[in-house]
This record gives sequence, C-alpha cells and structure tokens, in this order.
Amino acid sequence: MAKAQIINSGKTKPELNSKKTDESFEDAVKRIFLDGVPQNFCYYNSLDAPYKFDNPNFSFGSIFAGTGVQTEQCPAPYTNDTSKGERFFVYDPSFPDRFGFVFKGSTFVLGTTGSSSWFQSLQFN
Repeated sequence: MAKAQIINSGKTKPELNSKKTDESFEDAVKRIFLDGVPQNFCYYNSLDAPYKFDNPNFSFGSIFAGTGVQTEQCPAPYTNDTSKGERFFVYDPSFPDRFGFVFKGSTFVLGTTGSSSWFQSLQFN
C-alpha cells in the first residue's frame, strides 16, 4: 500500500493511520487505540463536526475517559482532554483505507481563510 498523507495549510501535521477497507471508522479506532481496554474505562464516541470544515463529508470521533477515570489513564495523546487542547479523529469516506488524528492545540494557525484554522482545511490524498 502506498504511504498516505494528509495535506494541510499550516505547519502542524496531523497523524495519519491506516485502516482495513472493510472495517468501519469506529472499529478501526477501537482496534488500534482501545484493544484490551475495558469499554467502561476508556471508550470511543462519534462526534458531530466540531467546526466547519472545507470537506463536508468528514466523520469525527474521539476517545473519552469513563466515569471516575482520569484522562491520563487512557491512551495518550488520543483521549479527549479539552483542558490541554482539543483532539479528535477524522475520516473521509472517499479514502476508506485511512483516517487522521488531529490535536488542535491552543495556538491559532491560519487555514484557507482569514478566519479558519489549519485543521479546518484538511485534505486526504
């Protein structure tokens, strides 16, 4: 398989992960990041689009810590911890063999418009 990449207009590079074309986005995240982790401890959840993206077809999800579980006890840096910067997984169904992970951070890096941030202009290729 050719190495895939994500293109963005900023200096920050999101992480790209391979997935089996016959598995769902959710199943791929669970297999790669939550294998062997009890679901009530750390779990995956689909998200509505957290921002307006240039690509309206993206799907999103995140890993969350269960009730009474510290974020640091779940897979780092993939577990949602908004106190340290937003993070989420992103999937473009046009590329069924890959998905990305975005750590937004707290620094604004300009995207394709004067008001968008770098991660809103992500493209898979």
